[in-house]
Amino acid sequence: MKKFFIFLIFILVVISVCLLSVKEENIAIIGAMDCEVSEIASHLKNPASLNKNQINVTKGKLGKYNVILSKSGIGKVNAAMTTQFIIDKYNPKYIINTGLAGALADNLHSGDIIIAENVIQHDTKDALLQYSKWKTSQEFDREKPYPYSSDRNLAEFYKNKLTENGNRVHLGTIATGDIFVEDRAKKDELNQNFGAAAVDMESGAIMQVGDRNSTPVLVIRTICDSLTETEEEYSGKEEEFAKKSASSLISVIENE
Repeated sequence: MKKFFIFLIFILVVISVCLLSVKEENIAIIGAMDCEVSEIASHLKNPASLNKNQINVTKGKLGKYNVILSKSGIGKVNAAMTTQFIIDKYNPKYIINTGLAGALADNLHSGDIIIAENVIQHDTKDALLQYSKWKTSQEFDREKPYPYSSDRNLAEFYKNKLTENGNRVHLGTIATGDIFVEDRAKKDELNQNFGAAAVDMESGAIMQVGDRNSTPVLVIRTICDSLTETEEEYSGKEEEFAKKSASSLISVIENE
């Protein structure tokens, strides 16, 4: 009997060590503004915050995942710094870039969701040349911001789940740049030159950093202004559509 209990204790110790050694599965979510991440932050269980070099991160549980949530700030430099920090410290399974985008195609309407199949940085030198080479031959220079592509399985999974939840979801190309695009002529130019359906200011940088680190990145953006809306019509909708974007994402992750 004594030997049995010693054996039982040994087995329990081994099981405990194995459970403790199982690596936690992290995913990261990055948004640029408070309105894009605050709803997600409110749903995290047992949240713990970290501030390092002015990069703010909150880690908490959402569904089966440990979620690493961060507000990067607006623009490509802020987005790139935040992404590299999260990869170095948490090694996430994949990264989701969430938030808002402006429509460049007339079939996208306010409240629609676009998942990036590809992301192009439109404000870099020779961006159009790089895109043309990539489109015709799929050859590119890793030192330059060529179109970055989402993981197809992730894109299809989230598209299906978001559609099942009643969202109008599109797959397409997103153009990223460090300028706020509100001029109709510029919107048409981006659509015609790159085939871009939407525009933002961060996803290209996040994709580029993810690519360099072999970390999948999925860009899921909610359209907050259609191609025909004026600035007056768009103003004040950020909070509404950012919350919708976050709620849609939360629903998928919680039920995965």
